[in-house]
Amino acid sequence: MLERFECDDSVLNKGSFLADEVAYNIIYRICDSETKLCWKTADDTMIFAQTPGNGGWLWMASELPCSVRERIARNLAGQLYREGIEVTGISASPELAGLFARVYPPLTGQSQRLHMKLEAYRCPVVRQPSGIAGTIRKAKEEDIKTVAGFIAAFTHEAYGQQVEVASQIPAAAEMVESGELYVWVEAERVVSMAAIAHRTARHARINAVYTALDARNRGFASAVAAKVSAIIVEGGLEPMLYADVQNSAANKAYRNIGYIPSGQISEYRFS
Repeated sequence: MLERFECDDSVLNKGSFLADEVAYNIIYRICDSETKLCWKTADDTMIFAQTPGNGGWLWMASELPCSVRERIARNLAGQLYREGIEVTGISASPELAGLFARVYPPLTGQSQRLHMKLEAYRCPVVRQPSGIAGTIRKAKEEDIKTVAGFIAAFTHEAYGQQVEVASQIPAAAEMVESGELYVWVEAERVVSMAAIAHRTARHARINAVYTALDARNRGFASAVAAKVSAIIVEGGLEPMLYADVQNSAANKAYRNIGYIPSGQISEYRFS
């Protein structure tokens, strides 16, 4: 039996979910959305969270036997299908994501593919790198075009999609205006950036870590990420972030400044 829940539901503060809350931090962000779809089992051992048109996030308590996990996954897939709720993909622990990717697409005639594997990290103690030229500051209006260029370049590098810098101006402006975007400036040039994407009761998630292609291998990404992490710690929260498992340079940089692996997430996409 599945039931809907709101962002203040006790399921998000029970020990079984809290044991996995770093890896599943995005569920808190989804639950804050006005357009969310959030379901759980009556015994609080499963959470499914999604916003319209996006992939869902699926969590189950680790103590559940494999047979129970499969039954719940099939029940969830069936209910989504019966209610006509489109699911474009799923993110979960590797085993659970693979299970849902096997049971849901056959109902809709979709195919599935593994899109990305992520490592979730938390940083209980920040280690600041030394000897990095430059300084951090909050992004300003004058940085919007540069930030738009970073977004366009990241989209091309990560997803192979060529987008015009001008098309990313609105997104860049929103990031700057949020007051949560920080840039690293070296020799009066913005060379790297990082943002605080979302805060929960215990954590703050960092994203949008990017360094200009011609400014890499000089420690700028580590420096800006470490400084933003320190800002989060000063605010009484623990920093966390996700990194693509295949990006060895990023994973090494995060570990060097104090980030600890805290669970893997596999993202499947359906089409």
